[in-house]
Amino acid sequence: RRSSDLNKIRKMKVLIASIYYQLLSSMRIKQAVFFTVIFPAFIFLIFSSIWGINNKEYCVFLLTGICAMTIASDGLFAIGGVIKQYYTSGVMKFIKVMPYNIITHIISLVFSRMIYILFSFVILFILGRAIFGVTLNVPQYLSILSGSILGLIEFSFLGLLLSFTNMKAESEKGLINIIYFGLIFLSDTFYPMTEINPVFEGIVEFSPITPVLKVLRGDYTYTLYLALWAADFMIAFYFCFKRFQVKRSKQ
Repeated sequence: RRSSDLNKIRKMKVLIASIYYQLLSSMRIKQAVFFTVIFPAFIFLIFSSIWGINNKEYCVFLLTGICAMTIASDGLFAIGGVIKQYYTSGVMKFIKVMPYNIITHIISLVFSRMIYILFSFVILFILGRAIFGVTLNVPQYLSILSGSILGLIEFSFLGLLLSFTNMKAESEKGLINIIYFGLIFLSDTFYPMTEINPVFEGIVEFSPITPVLKVLRGDYTYTLYLALWAADFMIAFYFCFKRFQVKRSKQ
């Protein structure tokens, strides 16, 4: 039993060290720091300064929308794309011969991105409180936390699905960009689109970012809806990845 406990402690230390080095690695990528930390704060300040000076409800609405935007961006670009690069560049083969397994490496990648995302949210909370007088209660913080975790899982699998579609790199990036911007602009991310124009209600309701927004805003009735989207992307990615492996083995 003692050896089993020591083994668990060793694995935990390896995981923590891997998360730490993933964070350091991300900090060296200026583009990643900009889009995860600086850009969301910039968008929040601009939009809130225009429409939220005397409207704290909109500031809270916008804050949660930017949280969803950041989650979608990280899942699509910083997790799915990175794991695809591991395979295409041969890094996976290198990781497999290291003292810790590949699952630990991927888990540490996801955890490091989650830490980055939560750090970005803390900056948004501070700016909202200091400049616009926005205060959140404990249930709202819990909604943002749970929505962030579930949303990151959903968009990570969507990012993996799109990254392993066997398209050329340029076409793949173009498709992911189109889907990303379509999701955030054809939804209630920055403004209540369904209230402004009911014509878009069907599109918004069927969008995979909608249940993330709903859970972030405290509507837990959409949790199952969000889980179903994540499961669909997970299953689709599984079959897509199998096809990707078969194609690589024939080359």
